[in-house]
Amino acid sequence: MKNLKKNLSIALIFALLFAATKFSFAQEVTPIVRIESAPSSMDVNVYLANLLDQNTQVYLKNEKGQNIFAENIYKKAAFAKRLDLKRLDEGKYTFYVIRETEEIVQPILVKKNEIEVLQNERMVIKSPTLEVNGKAVAFQLAPTALAKKVIVTILRDGQIIYETKEVVTSAVKKQYNLSSLEPDNYVLQISVDGKSYYKNFDLY
Repeated sequence: MKNLKKNLSIALIFALLFAATKFSFAQEVTPIVRIESAPSSMDVNVYLANLLDQNTQVYLKNEKGQNIFAENIYKKAAFAKRLDLKRLDEGKYTFYVIRETEEIVQPILVKKNEIEVLQNERMVIKSPTLEVNGKAVAFQLAPTALAKKVIVTILRDGQIIYETKEVVTSAVKKQYNLSSLEPDNYVLQISVDGKSYYKNFDLY
């Protein structure tokens, strides 16, 4: 009888663990980013959902990198906007949806009487992971098959305190000991493929 109760207890524990794990997986959601041309118009619909309260920026830029549209979405689960682009010159423009973990790049083509969303040119650029642990900082690239040239910079009040160049793969987590630095506010800057990522931190 005791063995039966013990086996039932173990089975119940495993069942609860399985249910909890299943529930946690069910809670994982993937952000939705849709940029679509509106039929029979010069409008573009921008729809974002499942943002998980992350700070999100949306930009539309011309080929010179000038902002045509900019929106900062702070702690909202969803966002929707219809943009009238009929006043734009014909040519190529690009939407950038920038989040903490990734950047989505979606080019569009403005023609005389229509907007073409170039879905085959859409790119998703995963951000590196930046961490601060006591008197150390670390970074790890998003999964990639190729080694990347990375510039690691530590700044204080806009001045470079430390800088190094590394060639790393996403399989490697690089860590730097900052125990020799004075207590203050610093910025960790990681530059990969010409794009920079930042994290503010304090040393005590």
